[in-house]
Amino acid sequence: MHILLAILIVLNVVSFALFGIDKSKARRNAWRVSEATLLTSGLICGTVGAWLGVYVFRHKSSKPSFLLRLAGASVIDAIVVIALLALL
Repeated sequence: MHILLAILIVLNVVSFALFGIDKSKARRNAWRVSEATLLTSGLICGTVGAWLGVYVFRHKSSKPSFLLRLAGASVIDAIVVIALLALL
């Protein structure tokens, strides 16, 4: 159980960091992290970090299609976490 929690925390921190990195690069007109990478980081059990990244960095918050896909990833993420907890 502790290992699962640690893994989830690390995945969410990585997801959050990717949003911060992309926002920083967007401000400097530098090479960007792709939306697919941002969504994938959320999909692999990092949606809490992704949502925090959206709101803390105010990044991608004006793109409804992105937010809808992130919401879908959140549902899938919740199902996976619930299933893993049920196996323990």
